[in-house]
Amino acid sequence: DRYETEFLSLSIPQLFVRWSKWRIALEKDSLDYRISEVEKRIRLLELLALACDNLKVIFDALKTMDPAPVIAKGLKITPDEANIILDRKVRQLSRLDADKLQGDLKVQRAALKELKAKRKNPVSEVLEFMRRAQSFFEKNEVYTGTNLWLGTSKVAKTLVHGVDEESADAESDDSEG
Repeated sequence: DRYETEFLSLSIPQLFVRWSKWRIALEKDSLDYRISEVEKRIRLLELLALACDNLKVIFDALKTMDPAPVIAKGLKITPDEANIILDRKVRQLSRLDADKLQGDLKVQRAALKELKAKRKNPVSEVLEFMRRAQSFFEKNEVYTGTNLWLGTSKVAKTLVHGVDEESADAESDDSEG
């Protein structure tokens, strides 16, 4: 399987426009994926919260030959969801903390709301990315009339050491004190 490759003769503005369209599409795909993962997590937490509130039904069903249909009927859930509950160890089920689950649900729902807001306008996310990327460079006007851009020390720390901006700043503060 070979890839089709096409070389294009583009000006810098044309290249930037093509890259921007690609980057916006990538941002949409990324946000769609992240939204689906958070929605899956919310569904699991809701199921575990339901199980936490109905431990008696689950423990009674464990005494039967085929507990999945009993749990599904008792909790009004699908057999697949009942099997997800049954895949948990009894010890895990008895230790489920309703307050912690509700707290986790609140966090996940807030994250979902934020992701959906970003998904409505992925262009703003790409622009923010560009602003952050621009902060890694500073204009160097050593030669009049030139537009040279040099990487800042943040770029060097990130590229050489794989350290993000906050970690690099914290490390430099630690080394000074």
